[in-house]
Amino acid sequence: MHDGRASVLVVDDNLGFVRVVRAVLEEPPEEFYVHTAHSGSRAIAWLEEACTRPGARRPAFVVLDFHLPDMDAPMVLATLRGDPRTRDVPVLVVSQGGWEEDESCALSAGACAFRVKPAAIRELRTSLADFWRSIRDADVDSLDRGPSEDGRPARAHAVGRG
Repeated sequence: MHDGRASVLVVDDNLGFVRVVRAVLEEPPEEFYVHTAHSGSRAIAWLEEACTRPGARRPAFVVLDFHLPDMDAPMVLATLRGDPRTRDVPVLVVSQGGWEEDESCALSAGACAFRVKPAAIRELRTSLADFWRSIRDADVDSLDRGPSEDGRPARAHAVGRG
């Protein structure tokens, strides 16, 4: 936590999209503390530190672009899901193009949800709020469950497109 706010990691090489996501996540009512990374390798390094260093802020969730300059979302997810320190961090994967194939790959790799990057801020706000609500609700429902047999978080599910 930071000033009582949950933190979120936004991973995208499109700085314009990062600015918009940050603005949406920092507004009331949730007012998340937003961290950013512009590559998969930087995201992995930040998450490993945030999940292990005493006093570090473990993120409530990650917004991960499917297409990054150094690796794609399934590669990032494989690393996160293969590490006990980061295995259960909820990840929402977003993509602009080729969404059907991207969605299948992302969910198979351990994403909790997949969304097509919305064109409108209102759609983005709704999408992020729906995802946050779903993982909060799932946390309450799955307090007694650990990761599933395949290593994916117990709360993994698909969130609708659009």
